[in-house]
This record gives sequence, C-alpha cells and structure tokens, in this order.
Amino acid sequence: MKVILNIFRDLLIRLLPKKLVKYFIEPRTFVWLVHPRDAADITKKISLLKFFPDNFVIGITKFFWPFIVSGFFSEQNKLKGYVIAVPLVPQQISSNQKLSIKKTIQALTFADKIGAKYISLGGFLPSIVYRNELNKKFNMEFFDGTNLLARLVVKKIEDISTEDKLNSKNITFGIIGATTKIGAILTKLLIQQNIRQIILFGKTLEHLINLKQECLEITRNVGIEISTDLSNLKKCNFVILTAYLVKDEEIIKYLKENTIFLSAIEPISPFVFELKKVRNDIKVIMGISIKTPGVSYRGYDFGLPKENSFACVTEAIILINDEYATKSVFANDTKKSLRAIEDLFNKYKFAKV
Repeated sequence: MKVILNIFRDLLIRLLPKKLVKYFIEPRTFVWLVHPRDAADITKKISLLKFFPDNFVIGITKFFWPFIVSGFFSEQNKLKGYVIAVPLVPQQISSNQKLSIKKTIQALTFADKIGAKYISLGGFLPSIVYRNELNKKFNMEFFDGTNLLARLVVKKIEDISTEDKLNSKNITFGIIGATTKIGAILTKLLIQQNIRQIILFGKTLEHLINLKQECLEITRNVGIEISTDLSNLKKCNFVILTAYLVKDEEIIKYLKENTIFLSAIEPISPFVFELKKVRNDIKVIMGISIKTPGVSYRGYDFGLPKENSFACVTEAIILINDEYATKSVFANDTKKSLRAIEDLFNKYKFAKV
C-alpha cells in the first residue's frame, strides 16, 4: 500500500509548482532514470501485480506516470539522489517511439521538479534522450556510462588476454552492434591496442562504412572488415556484444567453438543468459561489474552484488563537477584514458570486478 501511495505522491509532485515540492519530498540533485527489463522488475516493486499474467502487468503499467523506485546515496562525495522509473519495457520502447519520448519527458520534468541537476540514463533511455535532443531542453548534466563502460571493456579484454595467455595478434575480434554509441567508442579504443584483425557487425551498411573510415583515420595498422552478415562470426575468436538483444538464434548458431564472448552492455540482455545456457563450448563473460563501496540504494533490489553499481551511475559519481577528470576519461587516447580511470577509481576506492 505504501508503494501505491508514493506513486500517487509522485503524480501530485508533477502537478505542483516547484516551490511547493519541498513540503512533500526532500529535493535532491542527482537522479538515475531507469526502465524495467520485464514484468518481474515491475512486480518486484509493485507486489500487488504479481498475481496477474506478465502481459497484463506490462500492458497496465504503460499507463503509469514515472515514479520513484529507490533512494540513492554516495558516501564518498555525499551525493544524494533518487531512482526514477520510466514504466516501459524494452519491447515497448522500441515499438512505440512516441510513447517512449512522452514518458521520458515526463520523467525529466519530474526530476527537475525534485531538484535534479545531474541525470544518469540507464538501459534504452540514452538513445531516446540524445536522438530527440531532450538533453538540450533541460538544464541538467547528463551521464549514460557508455564512455566509462567502453574503457572498462578494453581493460577487461586486456585482463582476459593476460589470464588466458592470448596473443591479440592471433585473434580476430568481432563487435556486434558496432555502430551503437558504446560499440563505436569501444571500436575506436580497441584498434589502438596491439590487435591485428577486427570485424564490425551492424544492420546498416552505410553506418558501418562511416565507422570504418573513422577508424582508418585513427590507425591503418589493424585489418578492419565490416559485415551485415552474422555468418561471418565464424571468423572470430573473441566476440563483444554492444547491443541489447532479447534473442538471436543466428548468433548462437554461428559462434564457433571456444570463442570468448563478452557482454558489454548493461543491464545484461536476456540473450546472453540464453547463450550461456545452450552453448557450454563458449566462454561467456556476463558483463562488467563495478565495486563501489559507500554507494547504497534504498527501496529496490537492482540485482547487483552488494556495494556494486552500473557504469552509468559510477560515471556520474566520479565525474560530477570535475571538468579535468571528464576530459581525461573521455580522452581519445586509450592508454591516457585508462590511466585516468584507474586514478579516479583509486581516489574513490572503486574497482572493476
């Protein structure tokens, strides 16, 4: 019952003048915007709905307004915030752009009402915000974690190569979803490492051609192929997923035996769990986890190990109000960028695990 009351409180806050909001809720400067992955994420917060079929739960909650699901606190920089849910699952976001934009604008307006100056975007929300330039319509600083996550993936690849005694010159890397934001960033960072061959996979040939040209302007020491045909995964020894997939039988079929498969998106897409279950001849690495002591979430279980956070939140914590750190982390030079992240993680006692 308390959850339902809070949801209606959040509706009231959206309708109130900003100066009256402080009488109903403590204003906070940080907001993490999220969306549910499936019906289970919804019923975890609204337990009354657990008695209904998943399709009903997903269908009814799209009529909800954005609401607070959790509180947030970072001990290191005394950053207080809220987690606000946009009540749409990935399938609804991708199939109904108009509704997705509407709900995201409602969430950002709500965040502004409760005093947010910094917004962290989770899941599919960065694409909605940036594609529709919503970040320019609100006087807030936005973080989405892609720059940090891409760099942590490069470091993870280094660690795996060391642990498994791999020679990167003998490996063909494949990036699925190479033209996504994180895919493009990761590609440009990875080709600066000591690798020999990489295949970029995507749906649109024109976008792949443009990305290849951008890569060639960085270095010509790496063999770069582009492909819209997933059967070319057979050529790859090390595959990195940078797109959210619910299922994909082609990928499962074309990955060759003993391939290393690294999920480089958050949250982990359902496809990765399916792949791990049906292909035990492949080494599946379930994404990047960040240990963030002193960071706590109150009101919802995000399925993370204790004191762990997603990259979109971690990026905000270490970069808020630090222009020098932002420039260092976002540097195009891979080695310089990784050193900056290591320094910041040491400062906050964070760690990639």
